[in-house]
Amino acid sequence: MEVSLSPKAKARLARLHETITVSASYYGDPAPGAVKHADEVGQIDLGRAMVEIPGAGGRAVIPGASVKRQRLAWLATPTPEVNVNVFSSRHSGPDNLLDCAFFQDTVAVARQAPVKLACKLIGER
Repeated sequence: MEVSLSPKAKARLARLHETITVSASYYGDPAPGAVKHADEVGQIDLGRAMVEIPGAGGRAVIPGASVKRQRLAWLATPTPEVNVNVFSSRHSGPDNLLDCAFFQDTVAVARQAPVKLACKLIGER
């Protein structure tokens, strides 16, 4: 994932010595015989990975080590999906400061090329 920031967001995070968190949640639809393993929204939860990058943005490499591989057999398709969200790490205060794009597609699509996620400050035009 390639995280970019608006100039205002970059300046504010620098002033606050704040970092950025990139969170990836892995999941998939259950195979017919695995519906009993689905969570409350009807999906198979495969785990989550979170990485912290500098407040200036940049590349976030998300390790797949947290994926619960034993659950892959419960999926209806061979390729799990991933939802990636970006937010300020909240070291400088309790609230998220960033309004960022997100990514949601298969892991295979995410691996094809660096996914670009743009961020600005919440409320910034």
